[in-house]
Amino acid sequence: MHTVDGVDHGAHWIHGTEGNPITNLARRLSIPTLFVGGDATYTGGWEHISMRWPGGHEFTSVEKIRSIMVTDRVRDAIETWRRGDSGLDRPFGAVLEQCIAELKLQSDELAHVHWHVSLFAREDMGAGVEQLSAKFWDDGFEVYGYGDSVPLTGFQAMAERLAEGLNIRLGTVVERIAYARADRGGVKVTTNRGAFEADRVIVTLPLGVLKAGTVSFDPPLPEAKAGAIDRLGFGTLSKVILWFDQPFWPREQYAFGLVGDVPDADEKSTVVVNLAASHGLPCLIALAGGSLGVRLESMSDSSIEDWSRSLLRDLFGSSAQDPVRIQRTTWSQDEFSKGAYSFVATGSSPHDFAILAEPLGDVLHFAGEATSRTHWSCVHSAYLAGLREAARIADDPSIMPARHFTENRRWRDLQHRMHRFFDMRSSELGDSQIEARSAVLRMSEVFQSVEAHELRLLAMMLEERTLEPGSRLFAVGEEAGDVLIVASGELAIIDGKGALLRKQGPGSVIGEYGLYTGRRRSATVVATTPATILALDYQRFQHFLNAFPSALHALLRITVERLTALEPDQTVEAVVSGEAGS
Repeated sequence: MHTVDGVDHGAHWIHGTEGNPITNLARRLSIPTLFVGGDATYTGGWEHISMRWPGGHEFTSVEKIRSIMVTDRVRDAIETWRRGDSGLDRPFGAVLEQCIAELKLQSDELAHVHWHVSLFAREDMGAGVEQLSAKFWDDGFEVYGYGDSVPLTGFQAMAERLAEGLNIRLGTVVERIAYARADRGGVKVTTNRGAFEADRVIVTLPLGVLKAGTVSFDPPLPEAKAGAIDRLGFGTLSKVILWFDQPFWPREQYAFGLVGDVPDADEKSTVVVNLAASHGLPCLIALAGGSLGVRLESMSDSSIEDWSRSLLRDLFGSSAQDPVRIQRTTWSQDEFSKGAYSFVATGSSPHDFAILAEPLGDVLHFAGEATSRTHWSCVHSAYLAGLREAARIADDPSIMPARHFTENRRWRDLQHRMHRFFDMRSSELGDSQIEARSAVLRMSEVFQSVEAHELRLLAMMLEERTLEPGSRLFAVGEEAGDVLIVASGELAIIDGKGALLRKQGPGSVIGEYGLYTGRRRSATVVATTPATILALDYQRFQHFLNAFPSALHALLRITVERLTALEPDQTVEAVVSGEAGS
C-alpha cells in the first residue's frame, strides 16, 4: 500500500466488493470507497471498457462482440485441454498456441486474442503467458461478489489507521531469523539495528524477498517449504502514471483498452485507467505487468516519456496531448518487495500456497498474500492470512471474520462465456425458431424435465444440419464429438455388421453417452428420409450442464434408469450401441 498525490502506486482495487473483508474494514475505519464495477478479468467490466485500435479508432459494438467471442472460443479450447487426461503441466502460452493452431484463427483474430489474454495473464496476474501454469493458474481461486471498488483516500490511509497505537520499527532491516528447535523455546530476529527476541514470530516477507534469500533462516527452512517458495511465481505490475493540466479524454469513461498488432502489442499496455472518472484527478494510469512491467521499470526517464507519448497517440489519435508529469512504480527493483504479488507458475500448484502457510512448530508463522490457498495476490488475501495466524496463535477462531459466500473464478469465467454465447445466439435466432427448437427438445426424455427458460438457452446453442435420404450422419469407428437431436425425419441406427438396430424420429437424442465414455461411434447412422438434425459439441453441452445443474441431474437420472434396467448379461456397450447409437 503506497499512495502518492492521491494515487495508489501499490494496491489499487478492492477486488469483489460484496462480502470482501477489506470492504468491511474500510467501513469500520470510515474510509470512503467508490464502486467502479469490473469482474474477475476485466477492469471496470467488459461491457464498460472503451476498446480502441491504434490511432484512437473506437470499436463498434459489432467489433467489440466479435473480439471477445473469438477469445471465448480459445478459452473454451484451453479448458478442454485442461480437462484432458494428461497430468503434465505446461506454460499457458504453449497451450494457447496449440489451441490457436487447432482453431485455425485468422491473422486479424489473433490481435483480439492477444489483447484479452495479455490483459488477464500479464496485467492481472502480473506474469505473462510464458510463465503462467496452464493447468493450475486459477485452480480453486475464489472471488467475492461482482464488481470492484477503490478507496478514495488511497489504500495507504487504511494501513496508517491500522498502525495507530502500534510499536512499528521503521528502517529496521531483518537479516536473520533463528527459530527454536523442538528442545528450545523462542525466536531471535537479527536486524541492522540490533536483535529482538520473542516467543513467536510471524513472517510476512513478500514471496519475492523469500525467493531472493536476503533473509536467512536458522535452521534453514524445510525442504517442502523451500520447494514451494522456489516453484511459485512472483510477478510484477508496473504503473505509469500520466498527469495533465486537465483531461482531454472522455471524463466519465473509466477504462480504455488498446488492441494492436502482434508482436508490437507486447510493448504496449493493454488497459489505461482514468482517474478523472473515479478520483476526480486529471490523471491516466497505464498498467503493464510481467516482463513488460519489468522493462518499463528499468527504462530511462526519456524512454518512458517516448513510450507514454506513443501509447497516448495509439489510444487517442490526434487528440492526444503530452503529459505534464510522469510517475512510475519500480516494485521489481525494490529490495524489500522484488515485485508485486504471487502467481501459479508452470510446475507449481495452489497447494504450494498452503505449504507456505504452514507454521514451523509453535514459534515460526507465515502470513501474506502468498500464503492464501484460495485468494492469493490480493489485499484481502494478505489481511485474512494475518487474521488466520492471529487466530492460530491465540487459539481463538472468532478472530477470523465469518466466511462469506464466494465464487470460484474458473466457474465465473465459464458463466460469463456462456452468457455471452447465449446473447449472441439470441440476436441471430428469432423467437419462432428458438421456440420450434425448444418444442423438439421437449419431446426428448433427456430434456423434457428441464425448466422452460433453461431449455430455450439450450435451443440457442444448437447448430442445425440437414440430411438427404441415404446420407450418413456418422459411421462406426468415428470419433464421437457432439450430441445430436433429431428435429425432423427419420434415421436408421446400424451396427458394425450392417444390421439395423432401430429407427429414430423427432425428439430422439443420439450420442450423449460419448460425453462420459469418450469412445468412438459404435454404430452408423443414416438418414432414411429428409432429416434435420440439431447438433451441439460436447464442450458446449458440458458448459450448459455446468451452468444449469437441473439439466445435468435430468440427464444423469435418465442414464441411471437405463443402466439399472439392463439385464445382468447386458453391458454399457450395449446401451451405447442399442439405446443411443453413439
